[in-house]
Amino acid sequence: MKLVALLNVLLVGTLVVPTVKSDHVRITTDSRLVSRRDCSTSSSRSCSGWWIFKSCSTSYYLSCVVNYFTENYEVRTCEDGWTGLPNCNTPVCLNCKEGQTCINPGVCDCLKTGSTCTNVACSETISCYPGTCIDLVCKCPTLFSGSDCQQSSESAIVKSCEITFKSTDRIIGKTYCAPSNVQPETLWINSAGLDFLQLSSEVEFKSNFPFPNVAYVQQPIQYGIAEAGFQIKENSILQTCPLFNNENPQKSGLCLLDVKISTLGLSTRHGNGFNITSYARVGGNKIGSKASNAFGSTFSKQYFTGGQTSRSSSVKFDNNAPTHCLNNAAADCPTFPIYLKEDIISDPTIQAEVQRWEDADSGVSRYHIDVYKLQPGGASNELENVVSPVWSNDLQAGNNVFSFNLNNAGVYSIELTVFDQANNSAKARNIFIFTNSGNLKVDETKPITIEEIVNNDKNSKTWWVTNANALKPKYFTLLWKDYFISNSKFNDEWNLPVKPLKSGIDDLGSFKKCYGQRNISRFNGLQNGITNYEVAYYVDNFNAGAALNFADSRSYDSTVNRLRLNYTEDIRDGGTLAIQLSCMDVVGAKVTEHLFVRVDTSPPEVYNYTFLVNYPNIYTSSVSFLIKEQDSGLKLINFSLYDGINQNPFKSGSVEPKLRDPPNKNKKIKREVLEGECTESDSTCYCSTLGKCYNYFQTVEIDHCWLDRIKIEQLEMRISAINNAGVSSSEKIAKLNGVTELSCRPGVLILFAILVVIIIFLVRIYMLKKPMPKIMNQAVASMRIMANKSRTADPVSTQNELYSTSLEVTPPSYEQPDQYFDAKDGYIYTDRGMNNALINLSKESLNMKEVISRGKLMVINRASINDDRLKIGSVAVKSLKNGANSKEKDFMNTKVKFFSNLKTHENIVKFIATVQGPYGAMIVMEYCEMPLTKWLEHLEHVTPEVSDEIITFALNISKGVEHLHKCKIVHKRLSVKNVLLTKEFNQYVAKLIGFGPVFDEKASVPVKWLAPETLQTINCSSPTYSNKSDAWSYAITLWEIYTRGSSPYPNTSSHDAMDAIIAGLKMDKPDDCPLIIYEDVMKKCWSTNPTDRPAFSEIVSKVTDYRQGGSLSPPGYYDTGEMKQGCGSGNSGRSSVKVLLD
Repeated sequence: MKLVALLNVLLVGTLVVPTVKSDHVRITTDSRLVSRRDCSTSSSRSCSGWWIFKSCSTSYYLSCVVNYFTENYEVRTCEDGWTGLPNCNTPVCLNCKEGQTCINPGVCDCLKTGSTCTNVACSETISCYPGTCIDLVCKCPTLFSGSDCQQSSESAIVKSCEITFKSTDRIIGKTYCAPSNVQPETLWINSAGLDFLQLSSEVEFKSNFPFPNVAYVQQPIQYGIAEAGFQIKENSILQTCPLFNNENPQKSGLCLLDVKISTLGLSTRHGNGFNITSYARVGGNKIGSKASNAFGSTFSKQYFTGGQTSRSSSVKFDNNAPTHCLNNAAADCPTFPIYLKEDIISDPTIQAEVQRWEDADSGVSRYHIDVYKLQPGGASNELENVVSPVWSNDLQAGNNVFSFNLNNAGVYSIELTVFDQANNSAKARNIFIFTNSGNLKVDETKPITIEEIVNNDKNSKTWWVTNANALKPKYFTLLWKDYFISNSKFNDEWNLPVKPLKSGIDDLGSFKKCYGQRNISRFNGLQNGITNYEVAYYVDNFNAGAALNFADSRSYDSTVNRLRLNYTEDIRDGGTLAIQLSCMDVVGAKVTEHLFVRVDTSPPEVYNYTFLVNYPNIYTSSVSFLIKEQDSGLKLINFSLYDGINQNPFKSGSVEPKLRDPPNKNKKIKREVLEGECTESDSTCYCSTLGKCYNYFQTVEIDHCWLDRIKIEQLEMRISAINNAGVSSSEKIAKLNGVTELSCRPGVLILFAILVVIIIFLVRIYMLKKPMPKIMNQAVASMRIMANKSRTADPVSTQNELYSTSLEVTPPSYEQPDQYFDAKDGYIYTDRGMNNALINLSKESLNMKEVISRGKLMVINRASINDDRLKIGSVAVKSLKNGANSKEKDFMNTKVKFFSNLKTHENIVKFIATVQGPYGAMIVMEYCEMPLTKWLEHLEHVTPEVSDEIITFALNISKGVEHLHKCKIVHKRLSVKNVLLTKEFNQYVAKLIGFGPVFDEKASVPVKWLAPETLQTINCSSPTYSNKSDAWSYAITLWEIYTRGSSPYPNTSSHDAMDAIIAGLKMDKPDDCPLIIYEDVMKKCWSTNPTDRPAFSEIVSKVTDYRQGGSLSPPGYYDTGEMKQGCGSGNSGRSSVKVLLD
């Protein structure tokens, strides 16, 4: 065997060494060419000799074969820093000093003094990075410290921190963390429904240290924010963010955590709380590189530890709402949750104050105020909030006073929500009424009366009696039920109960006054908005009440409407019981009436008479008596006609005395004496103590048909005059002699008139069959035939009235009607424009009421119509004043003709009918509620709603003028004064008046409204008026509207304005006027060259376009806008369809 081994050594050349396992041995594989010799041996033996002497010899033979092949083999070496094959367990150190032992590659053990280390050994390749190892000690750079330079002094930044408390569906509260050197503000929240805590912070780290790039440390260095999270201090609960750790530190990032409150074990009861801190810590790691040095030494992962910063927040729980001292019925609580000086207010600026709200825990933070206009709603018809608030605002605690403005009268509620810091809330409400000032008025249909006096004028404030001392004790009973009215809504809509709040202090802010209160119930003792009455009276036997001197008055509440006036002093003839009755309403308005009970025991004086035969016509005679009654005034004249022979009465009646206008007592205002005015120098009239004026001569007319062929020589008239105190004069007898026979108006005239009408009608039919000359079209288009009415039991007219029946013959329209020109009024008429619907009414069908307007020539009354053909309410009646002359009557007939030819339009006041009155024709017109000037006077601010109304009025006016121009009529006097307003579909509509014939065109020239070309020719016989001059006036009218009724060219006289307008002066844009209206309409209408001004069709289009930009249609209606208006025949020109929408 030894030989085999030796051979192997020789052949292979390698000594096989047993393998020793070691962690520091490096094993590699290599290959080499190997030869192997394979040998075989053989032997042969030969012997010679005999058995004992036999000798043998053995011969050996060796035969070998050499084989070659490649062989892999292992190569063992030691790892870097180690030596000592085969195990490689000996470390290698280069800098160990005497007394030190190499314990690891490059690491020497400590120097020992005895058995204790005196110095810590270091090596820059292992433990000192980012520092260096000097004399076996780590020298750390700035910002790092510690034995191994792993402690950093740098810190991260918590840029922001947000703590949110949430329920499952809403955020309950949110707070932000304060820096560590600042005391955090406390977040107060209500823990009811609190489920989740959402923690959010933004952290950032910016290092100022440049790490050295060395071979023995892996690059880059992991260094940044190694930990971030939140700490809840109550129980030191720590919530960390997984994003940040030592293995993978971050330079910045967001830490977001959603935590269920129940998992934290926190107490959220009222009054508890805790702090939450957001923090961030710096850290990281370093790892040695295997290629760190020639000796192969390295080190494992080591960790940095850095500084930590934080931000904190504080949270407390408040589950109780704010309270008011009234909640606890505190004795020292004199104020109200919402204080108003009054609960019925007329000032549109409402001022209120929030008072005495408290919160013992988190404190009151803010107030939210909503102001609602209450309206009836629901089945119970209670007042409630059915629309959005008209005003809202938020006030911070401490800023308790607020104010707001209102425009529309009604019942309002101020609803207050008080919030504390935890957003707990409490509610309170104050209900009040806003009513515009000036509502107090009187109802003349329910006049003041004296119970003991009958048969007196109900509309009079003076009662005449013949004996005021008959009753014992002496007294009169004054009645004024429903005479004074402030606002009827106080009795209906404004007096409805208010729907209670579901929670909160309801209506403790109602402010009690003598008139009661407006709370969620109804008013107490408030009638028609009236608070109280004051009455004073005294007996005056000296000056008949001419100089009033009332003593102290007595006050009575609003339920009183009947009062006995007791007096002790006798009222002599000519004496007076003077009464002062005052009414006060809820807004402080006051109306005072002066009333008089006067004593008159003297009868009227009746003197001479005059008999006029066949006057004022051959069918009527008249008797005039000289009558005087200067005390109580003349009330009635009774007459009877007697057969002078047999002394039998055959006709009796009464006539009212003829009145005259009183004189002008205001000497500062000069005016010309009107016909019918009773001046001091006029000997034909006199005035009573009450100021009523009468003709001395009062006339009774006698219809000859009454007489039935009685001889005048046998006729007597007996009259007696009665004054307002009911005292009658002695009977005066007038013997009517001198004419043997009088003529009664024959009825054959009526037949003759009808025959004439038929002949004219047949002639017209004949003329239609052939071309009609133009001159025929210019013929009179109608004739009026006057005929007597039946003469049975008719009252006698004291105003020479002609009873008449009016028949009109209107020429039919032609396919191409010719125009004709009336020289009297200067207007063009066409058959196409005839308004065939104009109705003729009798005077008896009119019930005349109060005077609306009184001018120099005419007077306008409100009236009602009793005629089956006209089912309408109030109308306006324009008539001439008493004593009109023939020229004025002709002018009135011209106006009737003009308006009978005018086609109706929705933006022009409709002319309904004519009446033949005592002083000429009377015109019955549509009644409108108010003039535009009055609407503008009450306008204080231009709100969006008011702006909508204004642009609607502008469109109405332009459409009205456009219609006039289609009818070839120039308005000439367009201004705000000539625009009336009437309500349609609960919205005001503007309508034009003031156009047409004028009695004296040059009497009053509206200089500031006229175009330059008109002013330049104003003194000519025919001033220049045209459609284009109307456009100029339209722009002036718009300026008036947008300045709320201001006079054009303010602070400029008419004379100076005329020169300025001709020179090119234009007014600036009003503050409330839209720019597009001023630029595209007004300025273009003010073009100096008339041809540059727009036609009204263009104006209507522009204003319509602007109006359609808003929501201006009447609520609930859709206007198709299909207008087929013009000057066509009849009233069928309008085909606008209004459809009621569901």
